[in-house]
Amino acid sequence: MNQLSWLLYLGNVVANLGPLFTIVGIIIIGLAIFLWVGHRLDQTEYMDHWHGQDAERKPSIFLPVSTTIAFIVFFFLAALCPSQDTVYAIAASQVGEQALKTPTAIKAEKAIDSWLDKQIANNHQKD
Repeated sequence: MNQLSWLLYLGNVVANLGPLFTIVGIIIIGLAIFLWVGHRLDQTEYMDHWHGQDAERKPSIFLPVSTTIAFIVFFFLAALCPSQDTVYAIAASQVGEQALKTPTAIKAEKAIDSWLDKQIANNHQKD
């Protein structure tokens, strides 16, 4: 497969990646909140029941911090993922650039330039 084929394939893939990263990020932050609240409730009941009201409570910040980092990473991936239209535009740009470098395109460009020069010269002679 050539580079154009890969770009067309990537165009179809990225159409699904942005929403996927967003959904995964939302699921991660929801799971983090659910687990953190559950952990805090469980810790409070456990500490009160087994150690009394004045027992030292150590807040657990590992779960919220780690999941928040994962949440941020997935949202950055969603934001940085190009749209399907962008990938197709890149592919079209690449094909256009390759087409303009062919010998036929160079001859056509020269022919159009000379024809335009003649048209401009004829318009100046009429004035």
